[in-house]
Amino acid sequence: MTTQPGRVAEQDFDTSPWWRQRYCWLVISGPLVVVIAALSTMVIAYRGADPVVQEYVSQHLPKGLDPRVAVSMRPAEMSAAMVRPVGVKPVN
Repeated sequence: MTTQPGRVAEQDFDTSPWWRQRYCWLVISGPLVVVIAALSTMVIAYRGADPVVQEYVSQHLPKGLDPRVAVSMRPAEMSAAMVRPVGVKPVN
């Protein structure tokens, strides 16, 4: 079949539905895999969350700091509580 320049023959177009196109599934599969991996990671993290062990926390805290208070502290607050000013001796 001959066509005029600038015109495309009707046979060259694929008229099948979008779900039958292979490239469509190739494009969709990447983000879909990422979403499934993120959801499964979230479920694993939620179900298998490690509890805070009080003995470990109390062993590694400076003397005088209540472990129940330390568990609720943010990391920045914890590091500020653990730093002693120069010249101050630890309480025994």
